[in-house]
Amino acid sequence: MNTRFGHVTYTKLGIRLSTLVFFCKDFEIDLLQNRKPSSVTNTLKEIVLEDNFVFFLLENKTFIRIYNLDYYSNKTIEIISNKIGRQEHEIQQFFEARKYKIDNRYPLRYISSYKIDYELGGDYNFLRYDKDHIYKGNFEYRRRELEQ
Repeated sequence: MNTRFGHVTYTKLGIRLSTLVFFCKDFEIDLLQNRKPSSVTNTLKEIVLEDNFVFFLLENKTFIRIYNLDYYSNKTIEIISNKIGRQEHEIQQFFEARKYKIDNRYPLRYISSYKIDYELGGDYNFLRYDKDHIYKGNFEYRRRELEQ
């Protein structure tokens, strides 16, 4: 399996390379920690990822693509609030605490509603990569295990 970072993002996940970098940063997933030791390169897209980490990404492909759409879409505090199920004042406080300038004449972009929810204490445990778990590239087998 081709596990070059660029190949995985473009062909397997169908997103921009930079989007996966933002995604990993937003959810505290250490991308470089999950590369093959022999993968030393000057360009990020040429890094070779561990097979198991690629399967982890594939298991979360649907959420990663939802994140991708949300990250680049225009949104307001009201839209973010409705999307993640939090009060508008919580979202407002999030931006104020980070000294983020909000101008009501322009929509918010290049920030994920899910990152905001994550930082406000939302449950994203499914994004915790466990090196000891053997991922298979889809979530259905894990769902069956959890139901038993």
